[in-house]
Amino acid sequence: MLEVAVYLTTECYSRGENPNTVSMDYMFLECIEASDPISGELHLETWDMPLPEPALRAKQVNKYTVEVSIEKDGNFIPGRTVFTIDDPTLAVVDIRWEHVRKVRINVARKIPRSMIRGKRLTFEAKSIFYHHKASAVVE
Repeated sequence: MLEVAVYLTTECYSRGENPNTVSMDYMFLECIEASDPISGELHLETWDMPLPEPALRAKQVNKYTVEVSIEKDGNFIPGRTVFTIDDPTLAVVDIRWEHVRKVRINVARKIPRSMIRGKRLTFEAKSIFYHHKASAVVE
């Protein structure tokens, strides 16, 4: 049976391709015994691990403001987080950062009677180590 002579890993990171997933690279050298490598080949593989989707909550607090919070499994990243609303008549125009898990966003209405409540709000946050994405219906 083959054994492993050398095994090394990297820290977890995000490749930015799939949200709510972290990757880890590892390399190893196979051997018959600890001092007898089979070949000079060093194997390099990447392991992708899915993470739970962040639990997002969006609540309208006044006519133009929505409070958005992450209850668990994620963070907003200031300067690296994008908020979108599934209705093209609404646009996010301002973000006030209160905490890494709580923001208030101001919404502009392109059509005067557009409703915010009931629309789907999505956030996506990317950094070298994290790529979080989740959606919630505005309460």
